Amino acid sequence: MVRDHEALSRQFDFLRKLDELAVPDRRVVDNAGFFHAGSDPRKVSDAELYDRLVGEYPKWLVAARARGIVRA
Repeated sequence: MVRDHEALSRQFDFLRKLDELAVPDRRVVDNAGFFHAGSDPRKVSDAELYDRLVGEYPKWLVAARARGIVRA
């Protein structure tokens, strides 16, 4: 029997797979991130949500510039 939280968690399998694609074999740079916000995402503070959403951006920007994706 599958628990409700396990079934709901599987709804994000596609996003998890995007986040785990190998670089450079499957994509030029790591351009996807995923974090599970828990069973009640409303409990995640705005500060934590912001940090988790943009936390990988600086590393992505360096990699994207190195590959010529971003030129500025």
